[in-house]
Amino acid sequence: MILVLDGVRSEEFTSDERVSDLTGVTGQAYASETWAALGPTMATLRAALNPGVTITAPGHAQMVTGRLDPYANFPVSDGPGLYRPEYPTMFEELRAQTGLAGDQAVFLGNTELLQGEVQSIQPGSADLAGQYTLLYDPDKPNAPINDDEPMADAVEAAVTESRPRLLVANFHDVDRAGHYGAGDAYINDVKKLDGILPALWSWLGEHDPAYRDNLLIFVTADHGRHRHDGDDGWHNHGDTCSGCREVPLMVLGGEAQGGTELAGNWTLLDLAPTIAAHIGFDVPWAEGMPIDEVVSGGTLRSGEVGLSADGTAWVHYLADDFARDEVVVDDAVVSTAGAMFAEGVHGGVAGDTRWACWRELAVDDAMLYWPWIGNCRVDPGDGWEDIGFPEEMVGPNWEPVLVQRDGLLWAAYNNNPDGIGELGSDQQVGIRLRSWTQEGGWAEAFASPQYFPTNPSVVATPAGFLTAFGTNLGGDNERYTRHVEVLPFDVAAGTWGTGVDIDLTDVLDTARVERPALRAGEGQVQLAVVGTTETENVVAVLSSSDEGATWTGATIVSTDPVLPHLSPQWDGADLVWAARSSSGDAEVCRLVAGAGTTCKDVGSERLDSFSASSGTAVIDAGVSEWARTAL
Repeated sequence: MILVLDGVRSEEFTSDERVSDLTGVTGQAYASETWAALGPTMATLRAALNPGVTITAPGHAQMVTGRLDPYANFPVSDGPGLYRPEYPTMFEELRAQTGLAGDQAVFLGNTELLQGEVQSIQPGSADLAGQYTLLYDPDKPNAPINDDEPMADAVEAAVTESRPRLLVANFHDVDRAGHYGAGDAYINDVKKLDGILPALWSWLGEHDPAYRDNLLIFVTADHGRHRHDGDDGWHNHGDTCSGCREVPLMVLGGEAQGGTELAGNWTLLDLAPTIAAHIGFDVPWAEGMPIDEVVSGGTLRSGEVGLSADGTAWVHYLADDFARDEVVVDDAVVSTAGAMFAEGVHGGVAGDTRWACWRELAVDDAMLYWPWIGNCRVDPGDGWEDIGFPEEMVGPNWEPVLVQRDGLLWAAYNNNPDGIGELGSDQQVGIRLRSWTQEGGWAEAFASPQYFPTNPSVVATPAGFLTAFGTNLGGDNERYTRHVEVLPFDVAAGTWGTGVDIDLTDVLDTARVERPALRAGEGQVQLAVVGTTETENVVAVLSSSDEGATWTGATIVSTDPVLPHLSPQWDGADLVWAARSSSGDAEVCRLVAGAGTTCKDVGSERLDSFSASSGTAVIDAGVSEWARTAL
């Protein structure tokens, strides 16, 4: 059971030294009822970490998937169903591996932002979804309830009705109070939670002591809040500040020792692996680690993941909660020693230059902000050179791609440092192009504001470049409508042109369209995209003979359902993508012009990444043990 105190800072609930600027006391003193009733029973981490986007929906996505899924803070979609994570949730894994019914995997919330998080967009996920219940206001039937006490009632009702094996409950009103409430609304709601938790614990013991005795309960938050005076102070969150990243974490049950402090450097990504080990199922996709003071015998993820397009760079998992992974290029570790996370490696060949870029996150108590930092290396033919990256920070889903034109190396990348995707008053979120030379280093960037840009692809054209990326239509009522935009750039003028939207409406009724892959050659540009609906996952191909100004109608080229967390890749004129075969295993398919499509089963139902050019894939070879296989 995960009880999420939405947006509560550690200094209002768990800290024993940091004094809250709002209450004037430590968190342990302010949450006095919780500590008096549960303190002898619970183990505590004063401040766990949200390493991703510090807002509600992606914060919860970390908990339920164990990954930094590129998941945004979107409400209900009017397109292809709800907006869902790319990677399987623990609700799906639990049901797939145990055969349990939907009412055994429950998510309760009083916000619309979380309705899609019981089911991913993976093939076959609809039959394995968890059960989401949205609590409505009885006086406003179409609005979520603005009160956290009914959430505790809903937890009790779910336990009474079905004794679920897995339950997540979001107490969202405290975050609403922080954002919009006047005066002491936020700390008053925190104090209300301080009464709710002991009452719920007591009710569980009185109503069903056997159930409570077998429960592992996490009490945590999806994000914290600002600790500084800027950005309206504690009212808000969503950037990389330490107050936003740090969250309280309390644990009851399992092997956690009551009255103790957990020693590790634990994160929201670790909840799913720990819960899976406690219940007895696996979450092989999770990047997190089981908390060893809470469960024994949990499975550590291991192996190499995130293989680059050319097969020369990857991420290597480490069995260390303080330094979790490292980036390897040509068998040499290139990431910074001591970084907590080093991941998101992208690499390939641009003209006659090889390149590799990745992002890192380090936690430094002396710093107010804990951002992701970008790094790049290039090999022009005489060895690798560290060229860094000129942005002060990148986002948790930063994905640069490089291309060579007229002797210059150009990077196209999604600029979204906080990961939120809103443009803001400075219009800084968007797509950027920036050139690099050995003599002059990085030049200034050409920026185009866009909503939540993801997975960019780029090709050179006679006039400049075409860049394709996933994005939203924009505006509060359309921000969840995902599609691919193809945006031209004129090098001589140094300006962006008018973008073209790719939405697949000519081949699918309605679809979420993302993960573009561009190719230029034979007098035309080809574009492959992934489209997902409630019932279909496809790869579609379009072409343009006028440098992206107009596009042919889309043609669906896949037969088996496509794996939506992997972008298609062009290998020369061949198109390669990942799908789910009829046997249930993952497969990699190759379309050769004039010769048709062939698919190879990789021998595992889980495919992490692949390199079409090197003929290599990374699969789940055991329980969370990732290994390479030949295609």
